[in-house]
Amino acid sequence: MRYFAEPHLWSTYVTKGPACHFCHREGPGYEGPYYGCSGDTEALHAQLAAQSLTAAQRKTLLAERTRALEGRTPRLITWQDLLWPAHCSDYCRFVKEVGRKDVEKLAGDDDPQSWLEEHLEESTQESTDIDDLWESITPKSLDRPSKWGLCVYLFECVTCGEPVLLWDSE
Repeated sequence: MRYFAEPHLWSTYVTKGPACHFCHREGPGYEGPYYGCSGDTEALHAQLAAQSLTAAQRKTLLAERTRALEGRTPRLITWQDLLWPAHCSDYCRFVKEVGRKDVEKLAGDDDPQSWLEEHLEESTQESTDIDDLWESITPKSLDRPSKWGLCVYLFECVTCGEPVLLWDSE
């Protein structure tokens, strides 16, 4: 999927779901009501405006990308509603929830706490106490959604691959 790297691991996917209330068949699928996703359309609009496109082209791209995100991307399980981040004039792809060990690995030779701060989604950078955030992240690496009180979500730009992080708490 364009905006979700592994929805079977990080969304509501089940191998045997309840019977469909229309056809009465049972099978794999996504549980619960489907609400779609809300993208950060203001950020995407601003990024598209910076390109050499006509107003009609920008409007068409914004509508197509938002429709794909909202209509064909499984719901990400989060504590609070969040706006799906945008980068390079498109929505980002959700990769996984990350713990401190994941951030350390992603940072490579860089200081992990500085890397975390540098890759936070722009609208959250000023309001985030990075020391508090770092101490609140689960210390382990994650391969499934956690029940930790604070979650950090790793997205990546579908164009340039740049990591974008959002955080959420109960």
